Amino acid sequence: MRDPRVLAPLRELHAGLPPGNDFAALLDAVIQRTLPKSGPPLDSEATRLCEEWETALTERDATEARSGPLREALFARVYAAPEDVRLCATSRLASRLVRFEARGTVAWELIVMLRKKLPVLAKLFSEEGVAPLARAIQGAAGFGLRALHIHVECGLTTQLRKQLQDAASLYEQVEWS
Repeated sequence: MRDPRVLAPLRELHAGLPPGNDFAALLDAVIQRTLPKSGPPLDSEATRLCEEWETALTERDATEARSGPLREALFARVYAAPEDVRLCATSRLASRLVRFEARGTVAWELIVMLRKKLPVLAKLFSEEGVAPLARAIQGAAGFGLRALHIHVECGLTTQLRKQLQDAASLYEQVEWS
């Protein structure tokens, strides 16, 4: 016995094809071969096993739905170009994230923690990370958060510090360390 739910995507695909299309005819033949076949009735043991299997599938679906936020939080830890921070901040996924972390290959890290007093933490590890971190800070403003903490672990020239200050100007509250 085959699970009839596997046919739903095929039927959707078939419905989107123009009538008389060669691929539509081929897909129709596949659907017909995949349809459940009648067979002898199941004995009580087989029926019980099928019911247990259906229950297990339902429980798995419920468990996956509950673990969704965790998967999304894990998904949001990325090595990213600064522009990717903006893309994530303006995506539909952004409103469901609890934490977002981005690290550049060049000496910077940005952590967005949506439920913290200072929800955006930008870390700079060396001068070469100033420009990409500044772009990431600007991109993180797309999360709609207004507070930023910038932690600098290296010496900065006045010009490099100004780059970070300009990026931070998008936030209402900025702290430095």
